[in-house]
Amino acid sequence: TLSADDELAIEVVAQGGAAVEGASVRAEVDGVAEVVTDAQGRATMRRIQGSLYRVRKPGYLVAWRRGSDDPTLRFVLDPGVPVEGTVMFPDGTPVQGCEVHAWDQESRHVEGEHFPLDDTLFTDAHGRFQIAGLEPCHPLGVRASLPGYAQVVVLRAPADVPEPIVITLGGGATIEGFVLDDAGHPRRGAVVGVVRYGNG
Repeated sequence: TLSADDELAIEVVAQGGAAVEGASVRAEVDGVAEVVTDAQGRATMRRIQGSLYRVRKPGYLVAWRRGSDDPTLRFVLDPGVPVEGTVMFPDGTPVQGCEVHAWDQESRHVEGEHFPLDDTLFTDAHGRFQIAGLEPCHPLGVRASLPGYAQVVVLRAPADVPEPIVITLGGGATIEGFVLDDAGHPRRGAVVGVVRYGNG
């Protein structure tokens, strides 16, 4: 149980003042803590000065603020373009647990207004994903990654963003190996990349 000195009261509302239920509020400093707003758009979590608090709700722009000495924090969410999609295997079956990274290609970074769309999530049992709202008229980038398959990147122009995104994974393989130094000892923390040459 948090003491009154540690408690941060959070309120999330839409333009016009309506409470936003089910918004995810994340505090990002020395790890990640997350709570979800109730039917009144309220939630309580630890108050950490200097922490970055982000609010995410599909259909709205991601809002953010930094923590301070104030025991209350109120977010007013701006509407965003809802974006949904599906990831499929080459045979047309849905992919569960595929990592999907989505980003706004023309995002702004203005504290107190919204956080640039830079969302990472995983597909559900039906291969579906739903990302946080995109700012109207902005282009969108989406990348799907699953071990054993080639990454697929989809770039959408602003006019095409509202259309559902269907991603079909390409063929690929998982590469495993070891990195050793000149003496033959394992090298910890080495960065490994894969470069494709020619058409093979």
